Amino acid sequence: MPIALEWLFSWLRRCESPKSEVLCERPALFGTVRVLATQDPDGVPLRVLDVDGTWQSATYLDEGWSELAFPYHRAYECAFMQRPQASRILVLGGGGYAYPKHLLTHHGGLSVDVVEIDPRMTELAREWFFLDRAERLAAQDPDASLRIHHLDARAFLDSPKKKDRYDLIFNDCFAHEKPLMTLTTVEGARALRANLTDDGIYLTNVVSALSGSHSQLIRDVCAALRTQFENVLVLPMAPDEPHAIDNNVVIASDGPLSAEGATPLSPTPRGRALTDVQVL
Repeated sequence: MPIALEWLFSWLRRCESPKSEVLCERPALFGTVRVLATQDPDGVPLRVLDVDGTWQSATYLDEGWSELAFPYHRAYECAFMQRPQASRILVLGGGGYAYPKHLLTHHGGLSVDVVEIDPRMTELAREWFFLDRAERLAAQDPDASLRIHHLDARAFLDSPKKKDRYDLIFNDCFAHEKPLMTLTTVEGARALRANLTDDGIYLTNVVSALSGSHSQLIRDVCAALRTQFENVLVLPMAPDEPHAIDNNVVIASDGPLSAEGATPLSPTPRGRALTDVQVL
């Protein structure tokens, strides 16, 4: 994606572009959801999912309908470089279904499960973000599948009826810019590990600074994951601005990990391995 579009999303995630047009507005579980039509600085049309004032997903139109607009989604692709044989994929948090539809159109033969708590978000994704097109493509491919589960993500992971173990789990659950806290605890990390294959990889987007007083969240997330996983890496989207709050992809696995641009966190402030009791 051009640098100009990187800038667009770093700014527009929290405010509405003066050139945007509201295409749809509906109530949803986490507030009012709006679908906005806008364009990047080069004039390329974009459709954006705004959830109660926070930009949470975006799609290109026409032939770019399954391309990734957000940098952290593109960073998720590093998982396939490390586990090229991955075939069973779990995405926690559907939203605009940007990453699931990319998986189905850019990686052949995947079995993709998506957990989205709000059925209204899924319907919006079908109407405005080309999820219906991705579902049709998956139905036509005998080696691929897309299954959608309207459940809380942690409840899905904890379900005793579920037998599948996944090669890759991507966490995209947000309420505004806050993560689903039950996935940031020791118990949440244990549930994630139990749902992965032996060398499976877990990736999550954490909106946090890397240094200073606004970095506690990512430190706590990493501390909890380290109680259950051998290896934990942080891949920042704004490595030159460690004190700025931005997207960061945290990667965890018991198998070997590498990611170009991964960075260690400084020793302070210290991360806390929180428990469910502390966040509920």
